[in-house]
Formats: sequence, structure tokens, C-alpha cells
Amino acid sequence: MKMIRRIAHASVAAAIAAGLATSAGAQGVYNERAGMTASIGVGAGTAGLSCVPKCKGDRLSGPVLLIRGAANVAPQLTIALEANLFNASFPIANGTGGWALSWVTLNAQWYPKAEENFFIKAGAGLGLVRAHATFPEVGALDMHANSVGLVVGIGRDFRLTSKMGVSIYADYMSTTRSVGLIAEADSGARLSADVISIGLAAFIF
Repeated sequence: MKMIRRIAHASVAAAIAAGLATSAGAQGVYNERAGMTASIGVGAGTAGLSCVPKCKGDRLSGPVLLIRGAANVAPQLTIALEANLFNASFPIANGTGGWALSWVTLNAQWYPKAEENFFIKAGAGLGLVRAHATFPEVGALDMHANSVGLVVGIGRDFRLTSKMGVSIYADYMSTTRSVGLIAEADSGARLSADVISIGLAAFIF
């Protein structure tokens, strides 16, 4: 939990510092969005797992890695291919269990005002769940599932130069419920997962 708090505090502090830097005049100069961008970021996330029949367990906290490539197709619209990776571990009866949750999505990122850097995004793609799901009668089972992955989020870019900047963002990601497999066998359970994250990403043109 200390690491999660540090990431969240660092994200906010970096965004404030970037805002102060750009408020001196750079923001107006570097507001134009054009061409391709690449981003990498890290955030603090909280994840949940849902099962039918019902599994038990609290939400887990862990880091969320963001990797992103985008094309700025219009002054107010960016299309991006994005990967988000969540990882967390916890003790189970016979050792250590874990959740590895991944989203690979195609997103539309819209800037309501072309002259400002606040954005709203939504996307869909593939959601991958690899998790120890704990059931009341049988304990923790190592399961995996491939699902439709969905993401919605908001954020703000802070342009530092004409070629680079940082973004602070908050995302909600979820998967549709799908068959939970043990190895390649149908477990009889249906899994879905979600993650809420806040993070900071660096981007270059």
C-alpha cells in the first residue's frame, strides 16, 4: 500500500509541477496536436474479480503499466492503441496467489475544446484475466479467461516542449463475463474483472 500511495502522490506532484511550468507561456505555444505520439506510464490501481458461481475475496491494489501509441487525426480527436497491465499477489493456503489482468484496446480520445488539453476517452478490445479465484468450498483456483475489454477515462496533457509532455489520467477498465479455464478445461465458472487506476504518463511526438 505504501508503494501505491507513493505512485499516486508522485503523479499529482508531477502534474502540478508540469502545470506550473506550462502556465508561464509554453502551453499556448505547444497546444497543437498533430502526427504520431508514443506514451509510457505507471499508475496505482485497485482491481476486483467477479465470479459465477460466487467467489470470495477483497479488491486488490497494485501497479498499472500503460503502453500507448496514438495518431492525432484531428485537432480534437486522437485514435490510440493502448495496453494496460495490472499485477498483484496475495497469500493463499499453499503459497502465493496472484492476479495478472491485461487490456489491449483501440481508443478514441476526444478533446472537448481544441485549444485545451483536457480529454475524455473510450475504447474496446481484448481483456485477459489470469487470476487465482477463491471459491468457498474448494479454495483458490488458478484460472484464465479471454474476454471483451472495455475502457473509459479522463485526463489532461501538460505540454513541456513541442516534442514531449506528460499526462495525468484516471481510467476504469472492465471485462465481460466469460468462461474461466483451468489449463484448457472449462471450470464451470464465469469470470469478469475490473480495474480503477490513476497514473502519470510521459509522451513524445
